Amino acid sequence: MDKGPYKTNTQVCSLVDVGMYDTPLSPGEMFDWEFQDEENPREDSDWDKFDYAAYKRKVGQEAARIAEENAKEYLVGEKYGIAAVTSDGGIDSPRPYEGYNFRSDYLNIDIEVRGDFKETAIINLMSWKGGEIEKYVKEAFTSRDGFTSHVPNTLEGIVVKIMEEDDIDRIVGLYADLCLRDAGYYNEGIYGEQSPASQATMDLCERIGCNTSFGDFMLEDEE
Repeated sequence: MDKGPYKTNTQVCSLVDVGMYDTPLSPGEMFDWEFQDEENPREDSDWDKFDYAAYKRKVGQEAARIAEENAKEYLVGEKYGIAAVTSDGGIDSPRPYEGYNFRSDYLNIDIEVRGDFKETAIINLMSWKGGEIEKYVKEAFTSRDGFTSHVPNTLEGIVVKIMEEDDIDRIVGLYADLCLRDAGYYNEGIYGEQSPASQATMDLCERIGCNTSFGDFMLEDEE
């Protein structure tokens, strides 16, 4: 099996949430305080000059750093057969005709695997039988009204995909996400502490909110 990189995204492997529609990361939420500033409030008309593409690039850059940091801690190494996780910071958003009713923004990520990936992945997948991960796969990937699954809803089905290298980019991403679950990435801590996954999103919002302002994304007036 080739070592990759395999192309996937945070819709498949949720290392960080970059959704920017009706979330704390949306520009309207992120910079609302500047419009509420009693001493020097911004005007609503300033939104006409807001460079959303530049904002999206900044979010992507910071999200890529967080995704890579968390991947090193939770995914990369001998246990899961994953050699590296990287991102160029590119964010894919729904097309206008799709809208945010069907999916949200996601960060593109690349996964490189070790030479023993196939064997390691199969051993891990089979070790999860009878546990919470197997239950999750069944619940999350069984087709139902309004949802058509494009991946197997059994651990055995995922093993077959890996052995045959069928739809392998998606399957490597899915396997990596299951590894995150095994590593406790989605588990809340004791005393109500945030899960690492939730903390990643909070860290992203903090990095954007603390290090940028609305003015950083204002389009320059044409002469």
